[in-house]
Amino acid sequence: MAKKKEEKKSKVKEFQFYVLNIKITSDDAITVDTYRGLFENAFNKKQMGKITVEHSGIIRQLFHDKELNCLHGLFCRFLKVGNQAMDIDSLEIVNYEISRNLFPNPKEAQFVFFPDLHRVGIYKNSEISLSSIKKILMGIFNPKDVEQNMAVEVTIEQSIDEFNKILSAKEIRNVHIEISPSNADINKAATAFIDNDLKSSSIGKLATDIQPDSSGKLKIDKGKVLQGMLGLAQSNGRAIATIINEQEKKETINTEEHPSIFKVSSDSVEKARVSLYNTLKKRFRDAKRSS
Repeated sequence: MAKKKEEKKSKVKEFQFYVLNIKITSDDAITVDTYRGLFENAFNKKQMGKITVEHSGIIRQLFHDKELNCLHGLFCRFLKVGNQAMDIDSLEIVNYEISRNLFPNPKEAQFVFFPDLHRVGIYKNSEISLSSIKKILMGIFNPKDVEQNMAVEVTIEQSIDEFNKILSAKEIRNVHIEISPSNADINKAATAFIDNDLKSSSIGKLATDIQPDSSGKLKIDKGKVLQGMLGLAQSNGRAIATIINEQEKKETINTEEHPSIFKVSSDSVEKARVSLYNTLKKRFRDAKRSS
């Protein structure tokens, strides 16, 4: 009996996810179906999102989990080639033809999307970088033929450690902050203050550079506005700060380069998706966290 228990326990493993926040702004009512439709339309129309001049991406597979009310599948990044190449034998540039429907060097990333939380979980061991996936989504969700009264924003859920590093720094020389309103997320008091102000003022995006006065040091502990903006940026923007760290050295922190890692333990991919959903729901929708 003890052996069987040990065998069962050994099957449980840790799954790690990065998370992206998808936000729609529109003059029309936005529902869970609106968010689900983003992925379904992009998949059905085979929309491509540009990453670089040579690379683009697409949703290659899309499945529906009706029990969990989520979508899951694969993002695929590929190379868009031209019609010329270098012949290594002759060292000449030569013309060649490749089918317009073929795209070499595919790399993939598994994902799960929860429409009611408007969050996408990306498996951390993916072959595609998080910044590339963000660009893919911005491309496939904002095609030229989209209705003009709707826009989609994609932001990376960033590690709170980097924001705490800014807040606890010996000195903050300057901070650049970009924020936009949240979408029904539960926020702490200072963050909710900024979030509500953006919404009541119909501000879609705010970017600001903050520098100290002649004292040369920003007073974070007394700054409700600054604390609120940094709090909102964690899920709805980013911050770039120049600080003096504990080693008395100047350091630049770009919070977007430090994504949050969401860890869940499960014995299957399907159950891992459920655990991730519950983790995200507790963080962003649980009213008990609104203090």
